[in-house]
Amino acid sequence: MPTGETPTRHTFCYLTHISVHEDTYALEKLAEVKSARNLTMIPTPGNHDQIHPKFQPAVQMEWMGAFQNVFDLISLNLQIKQGKKAYLFNHYPTLMDRTASKNAVRWAPHANRWTGIVHGHTHSSVTLMPGHVNVAPEAHDLQIIHSSTLWDLLDQV
Repeated sequence: MPTGETPTRHTFCYLTHISVHEDTYALEKLAEVKSARNLTMIPTPGNHDQIHPKFQPAVQMEWMGAFQNVFDLISLNLQIKQGKKAYLFNHYPTLMDRTASKNAVRWAPHANRWTGIVHGHTHSSVTLMPGHVNVAPEAHDLQIIHSSTLWDLLDQV
């Protein structure tokens, strides 16, 4: 499947921010896409998302219901296995980012157990380090990455 086409009945892992200061609008649009394409949606909240741990608990609680109305699961990071390989899906390109949550930092001592880290956050196409795959929209001409393309990219790390 070419990048950029949103398939139907798939799981959509969102590793970048849903917006910067326009969360209500972004959530409305994401809900429309989810409904139209019958998607399962899982975000790893970014540092601009109102439910990220960098925000005060009152802010997180104010927004949590709105996010839960759109997303099927919200997780700061995900481990996804393909065969014998394990990948960490995370908003941040590193596990020790200054705004990373303690939840993400807990993986740092075990970083060598991952075949690769799949991340968003960078807002650019910058290549960070071996073993990382940047799925930020800016790294792919503002297109989404289908899993078949992602697995090909991961085979190269």
